Amino acid sequence: MVEGKRAVVRGATAVAIALLLTLSAVASAETVNADLDGDGIKERVTANSGETGVDLHVSATLSGGGSVERRFESAFVFEPIVELVANVDGRAGDELFLHRAHISTFDTTTILTVVDRRLVVARSFRVNAGTSDGYAMGFRCARVGGRPGVVSYAFARDAADGRWNRVATRHRWQDGRLQRVGRAHRSTVGTPSRAETGRGCPAGRRPSAGRAASLRSPQVVLGERDNGLFSGIGVPRPRTIHSAAGFESFVRLRWHRWGTRRAVATGRFLAARTSPGPGVHVRLTATERGVHSDCDDGRAYRQLRIKVEGQRAVRRTLCQ
Repeated sequence: MVEGKRAVVRGATAVAIALLLTLSAVASAETVNADLDGDGIKERVTANSGETGVDLHVSATLSGGGSVERRFESAFVFEPIVELVANVDGRAGDELFLHRAHISTFDTTTILTVVDRRLVVARSFRVNAGTSDGYAMGFRCARVGGRPGVVSYAFARDAADGRWNRVATRHRWQDGRLQRVGRAHRSTVGTPSRAETGRGCPAGRRPSAGRAASLRSPQVVLGERDNGLFSGIGVPRPRTIHSAAGFESFVRLRWHRWGTRRAVATGRFLAARTSPGPGVHVRLTATERGVHSDCDDGRAYRQLRIKVEGQRAVRRTLCQ
């Protein structure tokens, strides 16, 4: 995005007064669909600006239960425009690229993501042209230090010679936040390139199904440890589960779509822990994902469907 400056106002006081006089109060709203919590189901996300034009409220109800929101306050007019919905940080679920402030000398884009079931600011990218003759900004998604990251660009045009001062900064994703890596690189260019003034992140890119386990919330577990029925549960993706009486075991379990509403495991069933041979095929289906009071108030799957080859399926409640 490139912006020419409308007028050169010198002096910090004069600039502040001019900004306050030129800001307009505009109320607006926007709704988009995004899979914020990484369970494969899109949520309805709403961005509202108040009638004062100086506040912004972003909210959504998660498909797995609960809601998230984020409020912003500033002396600048907000334009609640969701520029991009894309999964760019390597975890399951989408990020929101929100264009939340824009005037003739200032621009801000904020990336929002869900961490521990909270909508947080991963990073804000700003450019403040001040008394320069124009500005531009942009970013692109790239690998930084071998991990997903974002490279941001900010430009300010020198009124004297017409050239642009360019600042490029690298950021790397870490636990839902964009951490700056190294120093900013400063240079001078004749004209900002289109690649560095756009929003170069691919929309709709998602991790493979095997990576859906990395939810943007506390790790989901299977039931609770002290349940009276099984040992080996109360943890994420258990590989082996034994009955409390010791007569049955589910071994070599491989889980698929862990963290989504319905996780499935395949493995082998042994009639006793010391049974010889490979056992028979078993399929486990974990459901009722959520925060349950009888599961130690933790995020867990509460129900387990067990289907052993050659037998009828049975259901067990994993929390007491």
